[in-house]
Amino acid sequence: MNSRANLLAMAAILIVRGGISLAHAGEHDSLCAENETVYFSCKIEHSQNYASICAKDNMSSDSGYVQYRFGRNRDAAFKFPDAKVPPNDLFHIQIINHFRDGIGKHVIFKNGAYTYVVSNAVQPPEIGIFRDGKLVTTKSCEFDGGFSSISNRADYGIKQGEKSQLDTFDGS
Repeated sequence: MNSRANLLAMAAILIVRGGISLAHAGEHDSLCAENETVYFSCKIEHSQNYASICAKDNMSSDSGYVQYRFGRNRDAAFKFPDAKVPPNDLFHIQIINHFRDGIGKHVIFKNGAYTYVVSNAVQPPEIGIFRDGKLVTTKSCEFDGGFSSISNRADYGIKQGEKSQLDTFDGS
């Protein structure tokens, strides 16, 4: 009887563990760690790469950190900034109104000569990379692969940016 009870207990544990795995299977993948807040994440169309904006303890622009990541996995991802530092003036957020697509957001940051615009002002979201104000490339998110739009939490941890010509970015 004890062995049967032990067997049933082990089966229940396996079922519960399987249920937890299944619950996570429906969530969108990201390059963020479990203890980080996902401000944005998507799988890049026609690739194995993901783009994510991850944050931790980011209640204002001078607390916690915000980091953009791009790649196939957390360890091999391109990261900006390299260190986990408060976003201060590294990142800016803009509320964008593209009337045909509704209201969305841009998270903007500069890395050397390049300016990155992570946009959910269009669907599916896109990442535009600019040099000297000219669009160099666009990375579109998979529509069916799932994405998480720019979180409202980012509004508190990232400074509002100044209006610029990049506000019109819509991937075209």
